[in-house]
Amino acid sequence: MRGDRITALVAGGVVAVLAGAAAVFGVGVSSANPKLADVGAWLWTKARGKVVHVNGLSGEVDGYLNDKRGRPMKVVQDGSNVLLVDDTTGFVSRIEPSQLTVSQTRNFGAAGLQLVVSGATAYAVDPEGSVQRIDLVTLNSAGAPLALPGPLGSARIDGGGRLWVPVTATGEAVPIRAGVKEKAVKVGAAGEELSVTIAGGLPVITNTRAASTVIIGADGGTGEITLPKEVAQAGEGGVLTPAATEGSLMPILTPGRHGLLVVIDTLSNAVLTTDLAVTDAGVPQVLGTKVYVPDQRTGAMIVWDTAAGGDPVRMQVAERPGPIEVFVKDGLLWANDENGDRAVVIDPEGRRHAVDKDDTDVPGPSRTPKPRPTPRTVPSSTAPEPDPDPDPTASALGKHSLTAAEIVAAYPGPEELKPLAALANHVRYAPDTLPPHAAAEAWRYSDAIRTHARRTTPLHTRLTRRLNPRTLTRR
Repeated sequence: MRGDRITALVAGGVVAVLAGAAAVFGVGVSSANPKLADVGAWLWTKARGKVVHVNGLSGEVDGYLNDKRGRPMKVVQDGSNVLLVDDTTGFVSRIEPSQLTVSQTRNFGAAGLQLVVSGATAYAVDPEGSVQRIDLVTLNSAGAPLALPGPLGSARIDGGGRLWVPVTATGEAVPIRAGVKEKAVKVGAAGEELSVTIAGGLPVITNTRAASTVIIGADGGTGEITLPKEVAQAGEGGVLTPAATEGSLMPILTPGRHGLLVVIDTLSNAVLTTDLAVTDAGVPQVLGTKVYVPDQRTGAMIVWDTAAGGDPVRMQVAERPGPIEVFVKDGLLWANDENGDRAVVIDPEGRRHAVDKDDTDVPGPSRTPKPRPTPRTVPSSTAPEPDPDPDPTASALGKHSLTAAEIVAAYPGPEELKPLAALANHVRYAPDTLPPHAAAEAWRYSDAIRTHARRTTPLHTRLTRRLNPRTLTRR
């Protein structure tokens, strides 16, 4: 009876160890440094001055970095490239995700600076009229800057690596490849607001005043889609369009009390519309067949299913009114309350995870596990005999208070962690497909934990003391 209870207590500790491996290493393990989930995103919280990384499959925070509170910041993320941009000063910080540190900084000295990143290609665009190619690792300039007549609209990089810059003064979209300006594409009259979206890898340029959209093919050819005349009635600044869409559907929002949401299919040229009265709307995004429009007046999103039709519905994100950053990354839609601690991540089927960005019980600047540390055994007053087969996990558990991240760091190396991380992820997402080697490896470590606990903890303590399943802190 007592033995069963002891085993249950130890099993709780083993589960926490496995959960720690999953939290630190996500879906895969490649090093002993903290490895954030491959499917995830960085989210900014202005009030706390903190940027957190969230696992897209679970909605849980698995890493964070601190910054100054109250600053208007933008997070630019593409693959492993993560940049923080201060909207007011143009100061840029490059985050090294594997170390949870800022690895490089540069002050571009331009308010409203836009950093455009795709793969290894990156540009710094000053809206006043300058385009500079940069090195993503060092943030240094690569070549001479290009001067264009300002003001410049939001630039985008297409599937072929070309940067497209909308130039309102000339009514043109200017392509730039490898820092070299190519022949501009005329899409409107001088002074007409232009916006660029990369839809399915192709540049799509919307002219608000002409109520038209031009699609530029991979061969340079163009095709035009006529939009409803209400589009031309958009206020100053023109319509709102996303930076990119993963498929052929592209939303175009005419905000206002008599607003209109237009969705075009760049493959079939089909045009769908629905009335959307949002006076303080953000940029619309599309995932699957659904369009998501942030409503800053209520701190919610308005969702319209283009396949089902019907009226749009409302989805609450923040606790109070304020800016909601909505974007699509890794096949998931993210909605972030920039002023608060809430966020939401949604998959293509519409399943959602609520996110608590204030979770600090994860690796961070002062809690990052070090690579392959030398385990230390805490001296015991009972002076137990040496373990004939010492185990680093057992040595680490000799501490009275230990986080899951510290336990993971105590393992000899990444190879030993792979089966544990695999087991944790399979238990969580696919319990019926456990690999036999993972289970065997997990039980091998659980045996070491049980042996160590029996030798260093009095029996009555083992029977009455429980472990916090999250931190392995005794309570």
